[in-house]
This record gives sequence, C-alpha cells and structure tokens, in this order.
Amino acid sequence: MQNMDKRENIIKLEELLIKYEKKIFNLLYSLSSNTADAQDLAQETFIKAYKKIHTFRQESEISTWLCRIAINSWKNRVRYNSRRRIFKILSLDFLNKDEKPAINNIRDNFPEPEQETIGKEMMTAVQSEISSLPPKYKIALTLHINNMPYKEMAEILRCRQGTVKSLVCRAKVKLKQKMMSYL
Repeated sequence: MQNMDKRENIIKLEELLIKYEKKIFNLLYSLSSNTADAQDLAQETFIKAYKKIHTFRQESEISTWLCRIAINSWKNRVRYNSRRRIFKILSLDFLNKDEKPAINNIRDNFPEPEQETIGKEMMTAVQSEISSLPPKYKIALTLHINNMPYKEMAEILRCRQGTVKSLVCRAKVKLKQKMMSYL
C-alpha cells in the first residue's frame, strides 16, 4: 500500500512538472537573469512542492502556490548571496535565440542588424535595471511582465490587489526613471 502512495505522488509530481515547469522557470529566470540559477531554483521549487504537497490547502490555485514557493526560494538565494557578499553580473544568457522569456519580446521589434544590436543593448539595459530594483518591486514587475492576473499576484504576494497595482505602478515609474539615462 505504501508503494502505491509513493507511485501516486510521483505521478502527481510529474503532472506538476509538465504543466508548470515553463511558467516557474520563466518567473525565476526573470528574477535571477541567469539560466543556471533559474534552473536550480526551479528544481528546488518542485522538490519543496513535492515534500510539502500535503500542506497545500487548496485555498488558491496550485500555480499560485508554486509561484509563492519559487519566489521564496529566489528571496532565500538573494539573502544567502548577499550575506556572503556574492554579487552576480547580469547574465547575457537571455540573448540566446533558443530562450525567450517574456521580456525578450521587445527584441522582436528590431529586425535589421543595426536595430537588432540596439535592441540587444536596450534589452541588456532593461534587464539590468529590473534586476537592480528592490525585491518587492522586482517581483511585482516580473509577475506583471509574465502576464499574471492581479488577483493571482495578490495571492502570491499575500497582499490586496490594490497594493499589487501600486507596486507594479511604482516599479514602472522607478524603471522609467532609471531608463531615462539610456535615452
């Protein structure tokens, strides 16, 4: 009987992976700006979810719960790195044509070689400036960029929808101010 329960849990984990791995990876990639870190954090997220699936209260969507775990994993990594004074330089992995996180869609507007170079430089600048935002703004903006509904964002951030809208708006204003020096 115990083996049957383990098999069922493994099947459920596989279903979660298949359904949400891309969403979780893109979220973590947007937050970390690094493919390797995003992969590590995504793996950590699903391992934690597997171990804690019995604590899921079904008060929200499973995707919301997984995003919350992913964001907490990312925050823990940031805290760990900052305590050890590890500073990472913006990864240029997102310029790889094989990967297209949500924010890379800006690059598609620059088809010609000169314009593509300008687009890549602008993408690097945008990604760098998003990375430099305080975590609460970075998380809110990243979720917004990934087209997450405000209601789900509010559940993930454990605050009201109005607060989420305010965070996104403030993040956009801060990003716009930072980007003025590039224009």
